[in-house]
Amino acid sequence: MGIQIVTNLPALPEAIGSLAAALPQTLLATIQQAAEVLRERIISGKLSGSPLKTRSGALKESLSAAASQDGVETTGVVGTSVRYARIQEFGGTIIARGGANLTIPLAGALDSGGQARFSAREVIANPALGGFGGTFVRKHVLFGSLAGGAITPLFKLQPSVEIPARSFMSAALAENRDAIIALIVRGLEELV
Repeated sequence: MGIQIVTNLPALPEAIGSLAAALPQTLLATIQQAAEVLRERIISGKLSGSPLKTRSGALKESLSAAASQDGVETTGVVGTSVRYARIQEFGGTIIARGGANLTIPLAGALDSGGQARFSAREVIANPALGGFGGTFVRKHVLFGSLAGGAITPLFKLQPSVEIPARSFMSAALAENRDAIIALIVRGLEELV
């Protein structure tokens, strides 16, 4: 009793050649798909309440996924062009540049959606914009004053603020690592 293995050696190089020719395109398409999956998981799992809440939607809308090849290297990238994404991901200190202080909107300056109705400069220049008769600063807070004497705190004035890291990209990658690797493996298995 025995096992006999027969190969068709003349056909083997051709088979390997066609496999090698298809590999770069298959890999590029698979990495593109993996990047898209990660992008969607960042949007649905990280930019919809925890760790970041949606305010304007600019960060969600700006996320892009792409894949590229350079020689034998295939790279997938999920990125954004929104300026504040980096400080949200890694944390850091924001320092006032255009003036002595940052102006942090308080409840009196916010609309029902949590957006500032006006800037501190706008309400100082035109208090009526916020429905006020005037504005003044006390103990690092900009207030709006009404004709009857009532005052409303509008902005906290600070030279800098510390933003804690709220990882949305790295955390999503770590949480979805196994699923992304499995997707890539499946894509390559379909080739063979």
